[in-house]
Amino acid sequence: MYKVFIQHRAIIFTENLTSCEISDEDSLIHTNRLEDVLPAYQKFIKENTSGNLVFLLKDEMNAFVYKFFSNFELISAAGGLIVNPKGELLMIRRFSKWDLPKGKIETNEEIQTAAIRECIEETALQKMSVVKELGSTYHIYEINYKPMLKRTYWFLMKTDSDNELIPQLEEGIEEAKWMKRDEVIEALKDSYDSLKDLITYNYLQQ
Repeated sequence: MYKVFIQHRAIIFTENLTSCEISDEDSLIHTNRLEDVLPAYQKFIKENTSGNLVFLLKDEMNAFVYKFFSNFELISAAGGLIVNPKGELLMIRRFSKWDLPKGKIETNEEIQTAAIRECIEETALQKMSVVKELGSTYHIYEINYKPMLKRTYWFLMKTDSDNELIPQLEEGIEEAKWMKRDEVIEALKDSYDSLKDLITYNYLQQ
């Protein structure tokens, strides 16, 4: 399943409806034709409805999704879910939303290297190691009316560093904070939908 976020809604590509929750507000389309997807997508973003757009595909989902992705300019980023020995998660507050440290991958930079570098730059945390890769999140937005698709690669990381956290103010980061599980649950009420899934499955349910 692929879930591509647009603000607080999502475009979902799946081969099996049991892999995702469908509500009465969602628009379900059975198709394997790319020419069905683009008009539905345009209508979806113009109508600004509260539901999600769900495409049920019969086969070749990966190839189909990447054809859809080719309609956007791709931006690649990387970041981390960083956990300390107390089991706390490192979160940042950026532009008045709780977020995770992440940033764009530089030209010819390894994805994992970029994730570690961005986490260090945005929080001043000095030591961390990668436990495992967690997969990617996707979201669509516009820059000067040009549609952009950002793919963010995520890694679970651990650290035993206790140095002072310093938010990177020039990147709009207002605060960097270690949070207990109950604090994370509260913070997710004021966060992004893509992070809610990521943190719930890879931190809160562990």
